[in-house]
Amino acid sequence: MTIINIDGIEINFPYEPYQCQITFMKKVIESLKNGWNAALESPTGTGKTLCLLCASIAFVRHLKSKIPVDEVDKDIASLYPKILYSSRTHSQLAQVIRELNKTIYRDTKTVTLASRDILCIHENVQKEANNIIKSMVCRNLVKKRKCHYFNEYDSSFLSY
Repeated sequence: MTIINIDGIEINFPYEPYQCQITFMKKVIESLKNGWNAALESPTGTGKTLCLLCASIAFVRHLKSKIPVDEVDKDIASLYPKILYSSRTHSQLAQVIRELNKTIYRDTKTVTLASRDILCIHENVQKEANNIIKSMVCRNLVKKRKCHYFNEYDSSFLSY
């Protein structure tokens, strides 16, 4: 495990980083600190995913460590940012989790969200072969309140 200090943020990296990885993580930290959007690129195989995960999680943990003790009793979830990592496919997300598990940050809470194609259990949706049709059928059932799965969830959610 290598610790890299970038602008006061200690990043634990599972390997000795290459210069291009350090540069990538510097850009991630700079963007996060300034609240900027960032479009970062690096050639295939340079460890972009690992760099992005390590730098982002280190940044959030750094922010959490700065929360005053008297603030801890408050709604702590609203005091620091969340990391949303999206990808085009479920297998790409699985690869991200595999990368995360290589790091000291493996204990980070994660939630994987998926498409209707994977999650929707309504019989009328699942019988469709085309994903676009599945999405349309699901959306229409929900909109017309004809999906008993969604209606049941919606009413139980609202009762809290």
